[in-house]
Amino acid sequence: MSDRLDILLVEDDDLVMRSFSDMLRDMGHDVFEAPAAPEALAWLDKNRSLDVLITDIDLSGMDGRELVRQARRLVPALRVIYSSGHRAEKIPDLGSDPLARFLQKPLGSMEVDAVFRSLHANAHNL
Repeated sequence: MSDRLDILLVEDDDLVMRSFSDMLRDMGHDVFEAPAAPEALAWLDKNRSLDVLITDIDLSGMDGRELVRQARRLVPALRVIYSSGHRAEKIPDLGSDPLARFLQKPLGSMEVDAVFRSLHANAHNL
């Protein structure tokens, strides 16, 4: 996908955050970082023009699924990518959200680009 996206990345592991942010920026995207759900919600409350929220599922405090529920109160049609070191099939109800996708860690740019394309195509078919 060649279009530049505004991405909010929520990740509580600093090393993963830095490497994933760098990869997304190298792909040409604008990345805003939040180490936890409260910071992400505060950012989103002030900046509602966001293309994609990428969140780790296993955040300390509020998990990624609860973050998405609250974020969608601010931006109802928010596209979401969950990331985790766990396999997608271990995450209940992930497939029931047409505006959500899953990325298995460790992350690679080809996989990320494919998920962006899938989200973009599906959002336009709703």
